Amino acid sequence: MAKNTGKAILKFSVGVAKGFKREDGTNWFNCVMFGERSEKLAQYLVKGTKVIIEGSVQLGNYEGNDGVKHYTTDIFVNNVEMLGGSKEEKETPSSQNEDITPIDDGDIPF
Repeated sequence: MAKNTGKAILKFSVGVAKGFKREDGTNWFNCVMFGERSEKLAQYLVKGTKVIIEGSVQLGNYEGNDGVKHYTTDIFVNNVEMLGGSKEEKETPSSQNEDITPIDDGDIPF
Protein backbone atom coordinates (compact mmCIF):
# COMPACT_ATOMS: atom_id res chain seq x y z
CA MET A 1 0.00 0.00 0.00
CA ALA A 2 1.29 3.43 -0.90
CA LYS A 3 0.26 6.79 0.43
CA ASN A 4 0.12 9.76 -1.92
CA THR A 5 -1.20 13.16 -0.93
CA GLY A 6 -2.57 11.77 2.32
CA LYS A 7 -4.95 9.32 0.66
CA ALA A 8 -4.29 5.58 1.03
CA ILE A 9 -3.86 3.57 -2.17
CA LEU A 10 -4.02 -0.23 -2.32
CA LYS A 11 -2.81 -2.01 -5.46
CA PHE A 12 -3.39 -5.72 -5.95
CA SER A 13 -3.95 -8.23 -8.76
CA VAL A 14 -6.92 -10.51 -9.30
CA GLY A 15 -6.75 -13.67 -11.39
CA VAL A 16 -9.75 -14.82 -13.40
CA ALA A 17 -9.80 -18.27 -15.00
CA LYS A 18 -10.14 -18.13 -18.79
CA GLY A 19 -12.23 -21.30 -18.99
CA PHE A 20 -13.60 -24.17 -17.00
CA LYS A 21 -10.27 -25.99 -16.70
CA ARG A 22 -7.07 -24.83 -15.03
CA GLU A 23 -5.18 -25.64 -18.24
CA ASP A 24 -7.03 -22.81 -19.99
CA GLY A 25 -4.93 -20.31 -18.05
CA THR A 26 -5.66 -17.19 -16.07
CA ASN A 27 -6.18 -13.54 -16.96
CA TRP A 28 -4.64 -11.16 -14.42
CA PHE A 29 -6.10 -7.73 -13.72
CA ASN A 30 -4.42 -4.88 -11.84
CA CYS A 31 -6.76 -3.40 -9.24
CA VAL A 32 -6.52 -0.05 -7.45
CA MET A 33 -8.54 1.00 -4.41
CA PHE A 34 -8.41 4.31 -2.55
CA GLY A 35 -9.30 5.58 0.91
CA GLU A 36 -9.85 4.23 4.38
CA ARG A 37 -11.52 1.04 3.14
CA SER A 38 -8.34 0.17 1.22
CA GLU A 39 -6.32 0.39 4.45
CA LYS A 40 -8.68 -2.04 6.17
CA LEU A 41 -8.75 -4.42 3.22
CA ALA A 42 -4.94 -4.52 3.11
CA GLN A 43 -4.98 -6.18 6.56
CA TYR A 44 -7.05 -9.14 5.34
CA LEU A 45 -6.28 -9.59 1.66
CA VAL A 46 -3.72 -12.36 1.09
CA LYS A 47 -2.68 -14.37 -1.93
CA GLY A 48 -5.31 -16.96 -2.82
CA THR A 49 -8.25 -15.17 -1.19
CA LYS A 50 -11.37 -15.47 -3.32
CA VAL A 51 -13.03 -12.11 -3.90
CA ILE A 52 -15.73 -10.40 -5.90
CA ILE A 53 -14.79 -6.90 -6.97
CA GLU A 54 -16.94 -4.08 -8.30
CA GLY A 55 -15.50 -1.08 -10.06
CA SER A 56 -14.72 0.58 -13.34
CA VAL A 57 -12.13 -0.26 -15.98
CA GLN A 58 -9.63 2.39 -16.96
CA LEU A 59 -7.38 2.01 -19.99
CA GLY A 60 -4.08 3.87 -20.09
CA ASN A 61 -0.67 3.96 -21.68
CA TYR A 62 2.84 5.18 -21.03
CA GLU A 63 6.14 5.29 -22.83
CA GLY A 64 8.89 3.21 -21.27
CA ASN A 65 12.52 4.25 -20.91
CA ASP A 66 13.25 2.32 -24.09
CA GLY A 67 10.77 4.46 -26.06
CA VAL A 68 8.24 1.63 -26.43
CA LYS A 69 4.60 2.45 -25.74
CA HIS A 70 2.98 0.21 -23.12
CA TYR A 71 -0.77 -0.19 -22.58
CA THR A 72 -2.41 -0.74 -19.20
CA THR A 73 -5.80 -1.93 -17.99
CA ASP A 74 -6.66 -1.13 -14.38
CA ILE A 75 -9.79 -1.78 -12.39
CA PHE A 76 -10.62 1.09 -10.04
CA VAL A 77 -12.32 -0.82 -7.23
CA ASN A 78 -15.40 0.55 -5.48
CA ASN A 79 -16.31 -2.53 -3.46
CA VAL A 80 -14.75 -5.86 -2.48
CA GLU A 81 -16.57 -8.88 -1.12
CA MET A 82 -14.37 -11.57 0.40
CA LEU A 83 -15.60 -15.13 -0.20
CA GLY A 84 -14.14 -17.03 2.71
CA GLY A 85 -10.57 -17.88 3.56
CA SER A 86 -7.56 -18.20 1.34
CA LYS A 87 -6.64 -21.29 -0.62
CA GLU A 88 -3.92 -22.08 1.93
CA GLU A 89 -6.39 -21.93 4.83
CA LYS A 90 -8.75 -24.36 3.12
CA GLU A 91 -5.98 -26.89 2.54
CA THR A 92 -5.03 -26.86 6.23
CA PRO A 93 -7.19 -29.13 8.41
CA SER A 94 -9.23 -27.22 10.96
CA SER A 95 -8.50 -27.75 14.64
CA GLN A 96 -12.24 -28.35 15.09
CA ASN A 97 -12.03 -31.49 12.95
CA GLU A 98 -9.45 -33.09 15.27
CA ASP A 99 -12.13 -33.87 17.88
CA ILE A 100 -14.46 -35.70 15.49
CA THR A 101 -14.87 -39.40 16.23
CA PRO A 102 -15.79 -41.70 13.32
CA ILE A 103 -19.22 -43.33 13.61
CA ASP A 104 -19.64 -47.05 13.05
CA ASP A 105 -22.36 -47.15 10.42
CA GLY A 106 -22.86 -50.93 10.59
CA ASP A 107 -26.30 -50.48 12.20
CA ILE A 108 -27.58 -48.03 9.56
CA PRO A 109 -29.96 -49.86 7.16
CA PHE A 110 -28.89 -48.06 3.95
